[in-house]
Amino acid sequence: WALHSVGAQNHSVALLLDGPKGRVAVRMAEDALRRFPGLRVAAIHDVPRLDRRYRDEDGRHLTRVAMEASPCLQVFSDESWYV
Repeated sequence: WALHSVGAQNHSVALLLDGPKGRVAVRMAEDALRRFPGLRVAAIHDVPRLDRRYRDEDGRHLTRVAMEASPCLQVFSDESWYV
């Protein structure tokens, strides 16, 4: 990870995860936030919430379910207040 050197220089960093989906992406973000003190924000770019392939048996989006169970603060870009 290139974040080791960035954290040592006391810079704030944001991480965008694009590729892994669902709980895998959330675990990667949680791990990065724990390991790198300079990392302040981890954003997950996921598939559209309407895609049924990424929903659980109750119709909930897998990444949203995993993020809501995470100890980290979550912000969802599909919220009505998000601009």
